[in-house]
Amino acid sequence: MFTTMRTGRIPRIAAAVVLAGAALTACSGGGDSGADASTSASGTTTATTAPRTAHPSGSAGGGSGSGGGGVAVGEPTPGGGGGGGGGPVTDRCTVEALQQAYGDGPGEIYGIAYCDGDWAVSQSVTTYLNRAFMHRDHGWVGFAPDSYNPGTGNECYSGAYLDQLGVSAGARAAVTECVPPVVEPCTVEALHRNPGAADLDTILWCNASWLRAGQAATDNVHNFVWVGSWAEYYPDGTSATTGYPCYNSDRLDRDGVPAGLRDQLMECV
Repeated sequence: MFTTMRTGRIPRIAAAVVLAGAALTACSGGGDSGADASTSASGTTTATTAPRTAHPSGSAGGGSGSGGGGVAVGEPTPGGGGGGGGGPVTDRCTVEALQQAYGDGPGEIYGIAYCDGDWAVSQSVTTYLNRAFMHRDHGWVGFAPDSYNPGTGNECYSGAYLDQLGVSAGARAAVTECVPPVVEPCTVEALHRNPGAADLDTILWCNASWLRAGQAATDNVHNFVWVGSWAEYYPDGTSATTGYPCYNSDRLDRDGVPAGLRDQLMECV
């Protein structure tokens, strides 16, 4: 009886040792736990493969799913920051970070043309497709071009739009800024860029530096000098004889008013 009982206990003890050894193997560095490993009924460990989440912030820990300590690219990080890396600038300045952009979206990104952590410009297949991004608390925000260059028809950012956004000088140099159309000075269109000349519709004299214009069928006539746009060349007084505007001759000499225009001006006496 005693011998029989000892013989019966040995298999049960041996089995318990085998199972305990398998459990220790699973819990130790000998194999991954959870979704990365499973133990068969015979005590053999079979490796399985599960997708892992990258950690753009470079911190140790699990993935961005439940139970993980990382934050996926584009997600807000605790306490603000986030969106393409809430930590160091190097984490924000990646293609992956820009691809998670809000706003107008990232477009096609082949690289980073410029990035300082606050502003970035994506590198596309051609320069005029480069897109500007601003980093905010929730991540990168993309801004698409707002206009087209009249000469090429390609997308571009107007200077006024870049000013409004406050784009940094480095980022501004990496996008395509619209080229203002060239307007010939001696045209009514160029003259009307001066709001005070809106009523004038006839060019009486012009040499691209000086201009005299009037309103048809009236005596409403004014003179202008080119300073990047037409600025009115105001008279010095009024003729006591005619009541028309007049100019001091020494001023006309000093300002170099050309003879063709000067012949049409009344000099004060």
